[in-house]
Amino acid sequence: MEIGLKSFLPKLAGRLQTTPGSLYEYQRRLVALGVVRQRKGKGPGTGVRLTAENLAALILSQMFTENPSLVDERVKWLCKSTPMEKCAFTGAATLREAVARILLMPGIERRPFHRLVVYRDQLESTLYFQTAPSSIAKTFFEAGRNLAEYTPISTIRELRHTPLFDIAGDFQSEVGA
Repeated sequence: MEIGLKSFLPKLAGRLQTTPGSLYEYQRRLVALGVVRQRKGKGPGTGVRLTAENLAALILSQMFTENPSLVDERVKWLCKSTPMEKCAFTGAATLREAVARILLMPGIERRPFHRLVVYRDQLESTLYFQTAPSSIAKTFFEAGRNLAEYTPISTIRELRHTPLFDIAGDFQSEVGA
């Protein structure tokens, strides 16, 4: 049976230093925006499935703002942001896909991942990964949107390798990947 994203929120909350209730509000906003799909009905088998893509969108929305009520189309654009050049680490076409691929990688393959930085005011991000013992490479993603009409959220948010590794391990244990 497929697992719902909501049942994974307590584990994720500990890793992201927030609450399951707050993450559920992010999930609700993502559903309303159409970023994640919800299966209709009540009971088992309904709601938002726990997938790498849905988990990646939830992580990115939480990196974009600490306040779930500020989740808007900018988060959708952030998820769909594209690399300036093909991502050498994941080969992904979008930021959401890159994070999802990292979540699905076996531990040894994830090791080069160094950190993900989201520049909130510009809807840009950089994925850093280690190419040699003392060499870090990066892939720059941008949404290519004019944000003049929005109140800027002028900070950056960083997710380092250890929390993402832990989230990926929890996710893979949960879904049996």
